[in-house]
Amino acid sequence: MKKMKKGPACYENWKAANGGTPVHLAYEYPLYTDARIIGNDLSDGYGPYQILNCVRHQPNQPRPALVLYVEHHLKYEPEVKLKTEADTYHGGNLQDEIAALLSLCLGIRLKSGDANRSFGASDDRGRPISYGFAKDPIPPIVDERPILPNAVKEHHLEEAMLLRNLLELEPSNAVTLIRAARLYQEAIWIVESTPELSWLMFTSAIETAASAWRRSTETAVESLKLSKPKLIDIINELGGDELVTRVANELDGLFGATRNFVDFVLQFLPEPPSHRSYEWAQHSWDSKIMKRSLKLIYDHRSKALHGGIPFPAPMSSQPISVAENPALVEVPVGLATTTRGATWAKKDTPMLLHTFEYIVRHALSNWWKSMIEPRG
Repeated sequence: MKKMKKGPACYENWKAANGGTPVHLAYEYPLYTDARIIGNDLSDGYGPYQILNCVRHQPNQPRPALVLYVEHHLKYEPEVKLKTEADTYHGGNLQDEIAALLSLCLGIRLKSGDANRSFGASDDRGRPISYGFAKDPIPPIVDERPILPNAVKEHHLEEAMLLRNLLELEPSNAVTLIRAARLYQEAIWIVESTPELSWLMFTSAIETAASAWRRSTETAVESLKLSKPKLIDIINELGGDELVTRVANELDGLFGATRNFVDFVLQFLPEPPSHRSYEWAQHSWDSKIMKRSLKLIYDHRSKALHGGIPFPAPMSSQPISVAENPALVEVPVGLATTTRGATWAKKDTPMLLHTFEYIVRHALSNWWKSMIEPRG
């Protein structure tokens, strides 16, 4: 019998709730952010989850801004196994999955703390708990001129309504979405202190989604033909179509990483920001220019991962506004930048990190929307 594919914990718990599995426990988890959250609680249409707004007025206070209420319908019964099973692994728990999706939807630093209240099956009041299994996250200190200014601004909970459609995804796509969201969440959490690592994580978030998207649009043979056409000819000459298929399946995912990255972003590229600086301070949304920039970014990513050369410092600088236009510049200013013992020409530093974060977040959200079946 073929094994059923599982989705992430938040997905399977929701599915169990819809299937009539009774609640056996419920918990509240504090969610920490440095952004100001406005808007009403999210409850109707979110299955066993509620996101409650604590109405925190001072964003810089180390107090939770939101509370995640979770009704647990799944019972976790650990089994003793002698083989690795990590099909849904992403390094966190159910509450971390919801926090990551909220972080992606809202574009904010957001992480979950340990549960601080538990409810029994017939206990409406619950009781406070402080097990201390995990440390509560403390949002990092942000300068007066942050690298991602929009992350600390006011955000409305309605921006997270895409969560309602989580169960409309295939289980494997839900796992990929969570992994991409977790990478985004970590990238935005550390961006003000180590932006060069955030570049890598934002890029990896796109790569994670792009690999799954490519598998849904191309066969392994088609991907290999586009990436290595001469290799296909050699294999076909030696063994015909059957050998081509076998080799392509064996090599699936090893080639075409740059193409996957670029094509995914272009496919799900959002509209330009609604408020923009002067034209000379904008990054062009023309597909050819955007494609060149994305290839450059991926090249910097490869140098960082394989050569230990961090992303160019000018691309991680704090954005500024110019003259009377309050909108932020989207690209490094000037013909070249010299700093930290190196010089970069403008053509090699295509955009600022806050511009790339905008593209990554909205491209992932657009991909998520594309997987939701139209409702009649």
